Amino acid sequence: MSMKRLVVFVVLVLVPSVVFAGIDGKVSGTVIDAETNSPLAGTNVIIVGTQMGASTDAEGKYIIFNVPIGTYEVRATFIGYASVTVENVKVNSDLTTNLDFEMPTTDVAGEAVVIVAEEPLVNLTATSVVRSVPAELLRNLATRSGLTFFGLQAGFSADVGGGAAGIVQQSFKTGTSSMHGSIAYETDGPADSFGETFSYGYNDLTATLSGPLGGLKYFVAYRKRQDDDNSPQFFKGFDFGYLKDTGADGGTKGDSAHVKWDDGKVPGRNHDEWILNGNLQYDLNPLVLRFSGAFSTHERRLSSSPIRDIFNLGRLAKRDDENSLYILKAGYFLSDKTVINASISRSTLDQFTYDPNFITDGVFDMAKQLDSGDGDRVAEVNADWAYDSRFVNPNYYNFAGFRFDRPGRLQTGYFKREQTYTDISAGIITQYGSHEIRAGASLRSGEIRQFSLGQLLTISLNSQIGVDSTLR
Repeated sequence: MSMKRLVVFVVLVLVPSVVFAGIDGKVSGTVIDAETNSPLAGTNVIIVGTQMGASTDAEGKYIIFNVPIGTYEVRATFIGYASVTVENVKVNSDLTTNLDFEMPTTDVAGEAVVIVAEEPLVNLTATSVVRSVPAELLRNLATRSGLTFFGLQAGFSADVGGGAAGIVQQSFKTGTSSMHGSIAYETDGPADSFGETFSYGYNDLTATLSGPLGGLKYFVAYRKRQDDDNSPQFFKGFDFGYLKDTGADGGTKGDSAHVKWDDGKVPGRNHDEWILNGNLQYDLNPLVLRFSGAFSTHERRLSSSPIRDIFNLGRLAKRDDENSLYILKAGYFLSDKTVINASISRSTLDQFTYDPNFITDGVFDMAKQLDSGDGDRVAEVNADWAYDSRFVNPNYYNFAGFRFDRPGRLQTGYFKREQTYTDISAGIITQYGSHEIRAGASLRSGEIRQFSLGQLLTISLNSQIGVDSTLR
């Protein structure tokens, strides 16, 4: 039995941009007259559908800070010139998107020019190779897992260089100016009806909703997934009929069981999960507030030796995971070139592994944990789970030299891990000429609690119950 507790407290002052990494980018560039190439001071540059924008200075330069990651239309307008709108402008986390405008003169009020932006081959503001994956591309992948996409990237490895060699950064999606929604459902249910294909009990429902709500913009996504086999493989089954126990592993010689394995999915590896995440943004120019959150639960059965376990599926361990992340960020624009940012976030991780036959509503109880290794209590759960004696597990079957669990044999101990972190940061970003200057501070506090009671320890404690009753 073990108990571990760790508290982490970290303070960083005047740190570089990593303090604020993760959720915003920047758009900057120069606006000039298309005929004379002269800079146009006082040109309004806005991100369409938002209140974000800036005016050009005497050199025709502009900067728009704290732009949420995404794809936008950016428009430049100036009296006496046709407005110019550039579509498909991509903004990436902690990078600057350079966007210049050439404004044509016009005598017709309201004349407009629309340009589709092309992503540059090299982003000069990136200090390393950056690959940005938009939501549109992820939707077209034949998978719901971002890890699959990362595995397809060339040269993506952190074996040498640590974080400098490879970092994966995911960002919350920001709400749109008009209402959008989507719903998708995937299943492999019909696969059992076609030749040599199999259904693995896969069902996946994903829905999203995005749009404006008063002065707010919102985005919310929900996912519910179920798998009867969380690691599907093309597996051909077998049927050896009834075999007799050789007694080589202590079992009753001559006992028999039907040694059979069906094609397709592996039993005892089911997995259920649901995920909810969302983002709210409230633009109160010059103050912008943003709240993001994500919550997920996973429930799975664990089978490390699926063939050995085929007669004892009812006692497989169950693992429950619960994760949450909440972030509140505020940005206040002192000017077009200076912004103050502050944020607070809290993340939690709970992991719980146990015998589901002896836990009620996910609550740990020492007596029930000991019951999981007590033959009398086990028999109350299932009369077919017969122990050799009260505190001695059923011995293994041995069929033709291969070991199999007998029904009712203890499969797991108990493990619980709780992890929480709170992060607070504040800082200022300002543009000085062609240089961006950042300064700030961050505070992180964390707590990790872990408790474990092994399978062998459960058996050992039970063997002493008759000697020392205070153990219960």
